[in-house]
Amino acid sequence: MKKFWLLAIFLTLMSLFGVQAKTQAQLILVSEEYRVVVVDRAQQRIGIANCDANPDVRQNWVYLKDKTEILHRRWNDEGAFRDEKLDWDHFFRTVRKGNRLWVHGGRDWDGSIDAKKIWF
Repeated sequence: MKKFWLLAIFLTLMSLFGVQAKTQAQLILVSEEYRVVVVDRAQQRIGIANCDANPDVRQNWVYLKDKTEILHRRWNDEGAFRDEKLDWDHFFRTVRKGNRLWVHGGRDWDGSIDAKKIWF
């Protein structure tokens, strides 16, 4: 009987003070073209705006993670292209304000976008 009460107290304490898993979910999938407005390398994020919006006003943030796939599309004279895979460090050295990006990812609860794949 004593073991039962100790187990009950332990489970109660774990439910009150125990480790709880941090939940993350994405509300909406995003796959759209944007214009770069701000590059924030320190926070690993890019300020974006819709292509037809004011290019000096940031509308949202795109966050890059370690697993974000970044492709730089290079076109030749004949109209064909080749995608070069970049790491995020090379991406932040290459991307500039005014570049157009195609972002595929998901929106977080705060409205920002976690990028799964970026083409520019």
